[in-house]
Amino acid sequence: MLRDRAALTAIAVLVAGCSFQITATGDGGTGGEETATLPTVRFRDASGTKDENSGLVTITVELSESATAPVTVPYSFAGSATTGADYSANTGPLVFGVGDRMKTIDVTIVKDTVAEPDEQIVITLGSPTGAELGSDTHTLTISANTLPRVTLSTAASTGNEGDTETITFTLDKAANGPATVNYTVVGVTAQASGTFADFTLASGVVTFPTNSVMQTVSLVTIEDVRNELAETLSITLTTSTAILVDAAAGPTTQVHTIGDDDAVPSLSFTPTMSSVTEGDASTSPATLTVTLSAASGRTVQLAYAVNGAGTTMTDPSDYTLVGSSLTFNEGETTKDITVNVVGDTINEPTETLSVVLSSPIDGSATLANFTRTLTVTDNDPACVGTSPFRICYNSAPVAAVVLPASIDTTNSALCENMQPSQWTGMQNQPTSCVIRGTTISNAGITKVFGTRPLVLVASANIMLETLDVSSQRGGALGAGATTQLGSCTTGAQLPGTGGGGAGGSFQTIGGDGGLGNGGSAPGRAANQVTAPTALRAGCHGQQGEGGDETGKAGGVVYLAAGGAISISGGINASGSSAVGGTTRSGGSGAGSGGMIMLHAVSITVTGTGVIANGAGGASGGDQDTNGRNGNDPDLATPATPAPGGAGGGTGGAGGNGFAGGTAATDGAGTGANNEGGGGGGGGG
Repeated sequence: MLRDRAALTAIAVLVAGCSFQITATGDGGTGGEETATLPTVRFRDASGTKDENSGLVTITVELSESATAPVTVPYSFAGSATTGADYSANTGPLVFGVGDRMKTIDVTIVKDTVAEPDEQIVITLGSPTGAELGSDTHTLTISANTLPRVTLSTAASTGNEGDTETITFTLDKAANGPATVNYTVVGVTAQASGTFADFTLASGVVTFPTNSVMQTVSLVTIEDVRNELAETLSITLTTSTAILVDAAAGPTTQVHTIGDDDAVPSLSFTPTMSSVTEGDASTSPATLTVTLSAASGRTVQLAYAVNGAGTTMTDPSDYTLVGSSLTFNEGETTKDITVNVVGDTINEPTETLSVVLSSPIDGSATLANFTRTLTVTDNDPACVGTSPFRICYNSAPVAAVVLPASIDTTNSALCENMQPSQWTGMQNQPTSCVIRGTTISNAGITKVFGTRPLVLVASANIMLETLDVSSQRGGALGAGATTQLGSCTTGAQLPGTGGGGAGGSFQTIGGDGGLGNGGSAPGRAANQVTAPTALRAGCHGQQGEGGDETGKAGGVVYLAAGGAISISGGINASGSSAVGGTTRSGGSGAGSGGMIMLHAVSITVTGTGVIANGAGGASGGDQDTNGRNGNDPDLATPATPAPGGAGGGTGGAGGNGFAGGTAATDGAGTGANNEGGGGGGGGG
């Protein structure tokens, strides 16, 4: 048969009176004919022996491989046995459909009362279509004598692993000479070989000596430590010589059940707690290992899920739990669950994720330590506020802070040892006393002084009564007010005798100093500072010509909370008033208010409110009388300007300090015998 090839072609060619025969084969590629491979049809056994009691006998005809096209096989009968008298049979042919591999010829042996010798039925296969012919003859002998029947002693048996079971083969009568029977052993659910073999008996043959009617073989089962379900194997009688395998005479198959005596293993997380650090991007995998206490002979399947009761990581976008079930195949003792923690750059508290195991529904394992707690540590800095006043630390505060009655920002133990990230660098902020807590509170008044600004940072809420960072005349300066920044430049040298000093300016311009005797112009006020980009105190007042102590700047405080800020008493960052000039001297200028910054989700201020007022300038003194001190802001009436000192004799009065939306006023003075008053302090 040709497949995908051209037919053979013979071509006669005449060239110059000569005759040539050219034969082309195939398609010119290999030059050979390619044929399809056909299956072989044959008898499974060449012979068999039965007696007149055997009745229906089935003879198997098989193909070497499954048919891919229909196969038809005729067959015929011959031999010394007579059709009709000694046997009957179907006459065929056999037809194998596509996919078939086996067909049978049925022969029924006729039982009679006639004494006869052994007879033969010879069955011969004819020429098949769609197949090649193999072993084509089967000879069935009908014994003249009734042959012994071989059976197994029982159809079913049981025992535990490690036991030895005796398999008994029995003849209903002794054979006339040696006889044999073949048997096959098949593991149904039990395994016959390999790492997890359950028994050692292999298929084999049993021989009955003359006059013997019983033989035995030993089925040894293997003891192990794996928990298993009951498993089965079968022993089946197949072919024989001089005896017959006859299911009508008794069991020809014995099913043996192997019971298990091993404990059910338990499932546990190992360990039950672990941690992982969240990254800034991508994911950080965490492996949760589940252990089976002992290798099992069963497949152990279980589900797992997030345990809401033990989980604070409630945002599902923060993690991915990979999968929902585990399968332990036979012999396996560990499996892993993966949790992918999603990285971000958001500061978060330490969170937990709890994963819980469910019991296998088939009882293949119990649960021991079935909950695993994964602690997710945040690697992002804890930040509050906005640039350039953003405060960031690598860890969040862990305890609440209660402020004492006074704080020296120069060296207080409450101040953090390290400055916030990028605080003094990229953000160009001054070195500060930073106090951090989960919450920050006080009772009554906390007075704050010292060389550094005060910064209070709470991850939750700040709840204060009164916070005082103001400067006091003749006393301590407010927090951070000791250092004057470049923007607090003073005016030109005041002309004349007894000119008044200008008031300090911050976010409001301080008043000018008054004109002294013989002077031609008032002193200039310090430069105004608006929308500061760094924490800073206010500005000191200028000293009058020949005058005494100037007013000092108010301090600086910054409150930043992740939650709310609540102020029930008030915050005071006012400047101090100046000291009056002596005789024939100008009054000094007052200090400006300092800086107060609040950052929170919500802010509530009651009581006296938030005050950063300038103080009153001192008056100048005349030739006979000293000037008078200026006045500090009145916290009870924060919207009222702080009055300047009244003139000493004919000296000029000091200017009023800034309050609310009211501008500071200039010091008084017209020259001649009148010494100039100090300017009022500007507002913070």
